[in-house]
Parts: sequence; structure tokens; C-alpha cells
Amino acid sequence: MHRLRHERISFPAARFALVAAAAVTALALPARADNFYFDAAARAGGNGSQAKPWNSLSIANTLDLDAGDKVLLQGKFNVSSGISLTSEDAGSKKSPVVITSYGSTPATINAGNGFGLSATDVGGVTVSNLRFVGSGHAASGSSSRDATGLYTNTADGVGFFADDNKKHSDVTIDKVYTAGFGESGITIDGKSGKSGFNNVRITNSVAEYNQRAGVETVGDFDHSNKSAHTNVFVGNVRANNNPGRANRPDENNTGSGIILGQVNGATIEKSVAYANGTACESTQGGAVGIWAGTPTRSSSRTTSPTTTAPPAITTAAGSTSTAA
Repeated sequence: MHRLRHERISFPAARFALVAAAAVTALALPARADNFYFDAAARAGGNGSQAKPWNSLSIANTLDLDAGDKVLLQGKFNVSSGISLTSEDAGSKKSPVVITSYGSTPATINAGNGFGLSATDVGGVTVSNLRFVGSGHAASGSSSRDATGLYTNTADGVGFFADDNKKHSDVTIDKVYTAGFGESGITIDGKSGKSGFNNVRITNSVAEYNQRAGVETVGDFDHSNKSAHTNVFVGNVRANNNPGRANRPDENNTGSGIILGQVNGATIEKSVAYANGTACESTQGGAVGIWAGTPTRSSSRTTSPTTTAPPAITTAAGSTSTAA
């Protein structure tokens, strides 16, 4: 039986009466971690096991995930919006909730005009070995844009959002591909007050053809004291061909590769950004390849990136950068 949100299954506690001491001690059995399987090509009527996986991601959003649980995907899922996690789905550093693929190739979430994965007020989560594609990228079948040149997709590929004035720890994004989203490929967002994330790792990933940015961290400029996020590591990431938002001269700059803002303690290494900002028409400032805006204690290390990139790194709008 799978656990549904608001219907958490609790294991019974074992209680031992200590008559001589006139005391009672309750020993709770540890929660059992579960694996939940999804295969886009599976037949209807599955039960979430590897032998009979579910074929619809809508079921994933009804699960009440606990520390150590895994959501395992296989195949190509065509959805209007992807996987949604809430504060009820938190894991821990030692036992994260894991969203990943099984089988020989990474699973793909074709999110259309929606998000790929959205996690709100939750930590202890690992997202790995997955592809997220929005309608703005030709890989989704065609590049869907409105008459002004903006993507019809208005969401992020993979987004972690905090809006409860707390820090949520231990977010890992590894071996993830994002493309075709109207906002950012990967975003870590402290939306209000001191809300944000601690111990964030974004590694071995690609963010391309997203309209606002490839990878970004943002926070509440007025209230986070440049520390919405702490201890952020970006390693071996490629951010390319993120064009920016056309016909929007009054907006801030868009179309940057990797942006770390409102961060206290950040490292970027073995990463590359190129061909970004080609459509940015902001009069407030141009796109940048790799940059840290309003950080505290940030660094980049200059060694050769190992993420796949063309031999010659060229760009328009002056947005070539390599940090590694």
C-alpha cells in the first residue's frame, strides 16, 4: 500500500512496562523507506512496485514521502506540470528523499508549459539523473513562443522555493538536464524574509535554452541580509544558449548562464557558460556568463570543466565565462 498525503501510515510503537520502576518506555520502530516506481510505457492499473509500476506522474504528487523514500522514473512522461514536493515530503542529510531514474537511460519529463519539478519549503531532497524539457525548446517537438518572442512556458525546470522564513537544508541536484523553460533551468529561491536553503549542491548538470537564466539562486533583497542561502556549491555545470527575454527593455537583465545571488558561502568550479543573452533587450543591464550578485564569501576555481561543451566556446552579448 502506498502512502497518500494526509494519510500517513504509522508503524505501531512497542511499549514495555517496567513494573519495578513503575515507568513505561515507548520504543517507536523506525519508519520503513519505500521505493515507488513509474514507467511511462507501463500498463494502467499498476501498484507502484517495480514489477507493476504506475504510468502516470499525477500519482507521484499524491504520495506522502518520508526520509529515505525513492521515486524512480523510466521512460518519457508527457505532462502539463511535473513533480511537486511540499514540506510533508522532507528527508534528511543521511536519508534524503530521492527523485531519480531507473533503467538504462535517464527518464524525461516533458513539462509542456508547466514546471518540471517544484519543491516548496522542503529539504533533504536529492534530484538526479533526469531530463526536464519545457515547450520552449525544440526537443519538446517545437519551440512554443508568443507573438513577442517569449516562451509560452512561464515556469522553472527544477525549482526549490522557500517562503516560510526558515532555512531548509541539504538539497542536491546532480546529473540533471533542463531546457526550454520560460524562467530558469534550475532555481533556488528564498521568496520572502530570511527564507532559503543551506547546503545546496548543483553538480554534473546542463541548463540550456531556458529564457531567464540557466542556473540561479535568488532571495529577498531587503530582508535576507545577503544570506538567503548558505553553503552553495556549483560544480561541473554547463549553462548555454539561455537567450533572455526579448521585448522587455524595462526588466532587469535576463539570459545569464549561472547567477548566484543572496548567498553566504558559495563555490563555482569546473563550470562553463556560453552563448547566453542573445535575446536580452534590457536597458537595465546585459546578461553575464557566470556571476555572483550580492554574495558573501564566494569563490571560483579555475580548472578544466568536464561537462560536455564545444571545443571553441563562443558567445554573443559578451556572455562567455568559464569558472572551474
